[in-house]
Amino acid sequence: MECLRHDDPSQIGSYITLARFDAGGTEGTVPDRRYFARSGYGDRTVFVPIPRIGVDPRRWAVEAERDAGQHLPGKPHSGSR
Repeated sequence: MECLRHDDPSQIGSYITLARFDAGGTEGTVPDRRYFARSGYGDRTVFVPIPRIGVDPRRWAVEAERDAGQHLPGKPHSGSR
């Protein structure tokens, strides 16, 4: 985890960015910039990836589709009610 840089967004949507999650040397090797952010009320901390400019949008779509099937704590399994 790294401190925010001068060119990082201070806010993403309604979330306030806290830190970067880009390991050293990943610039250009991952399709997104990654941040930890917190809701304005401070009740939710989230991981927010932002696509890099010039990245093939198909790559982003494939990775988003793959990750959408991952089970996360608090996220219902597919088919559950």
